[in-house]
Amino acid sequence: MNKKIIFLMLILLSISIDVKATGITINNRYYNATSDIVGDGFKYSVSNNTLELDDYNGSIISTLDDLNIIIKGDNYIISNSTLPLIKAKNLVIIGEGSLNVTAPGIAFYADRIDIKNIVVKGSSKTEFISVTNNFNLDNVKIDVESGTTLLYGGNDNTINNSIIKSSNKWGLRYATN
Repeated sequence: MNKKIIFLMLILLSISIDVKATGITINNRYYNATSDIVGDGFKYSVSNNTLELDDYNGSIISTLDDLNIIIKGDNYIISNSTLPLIKAKNLVIIGEGSLNVTAPGIAFYADRIDIKNIVVKGSSKTEFISVTNNFNLDNVKIDVESGTTLLYGGNDNTINNSIIKSSNKWGLRYATN
């Protein structure tokens, strides 16, 4: 092998690049989020990873980054996919509106999920909220039909001033890691 090629390969192997994921999928459309995005019922701000939903009627929302979602009005997220409806590294959902979700798979999936001051209605065939670390529910009304488990995962979870209704054959089911 040519010595120049070997030298170049060694240089390339020694370079460490910190790449931040900047993409987001909204309504099954991938955006390489280098600038703010505006669509039907949503606005996404790249600078603070915030997605505002205002009478949104769409499908899957997914990113590898942290994601803050502000809920306004009545929002509907529906998918026939088994992928999570809303997925992020860490997820915060706040607002004064409602979020109606329907999925055959997990509705919300993240390392950590904080949901505050909203109404969540919907159904999923598996876990409704699934976390790898913990979830915090504060002043939330949840009314769902969940196939297996309503809240799954975490070790240090909190539920404050919230109303949770679940209709499934197991009743209200909560499981930890």
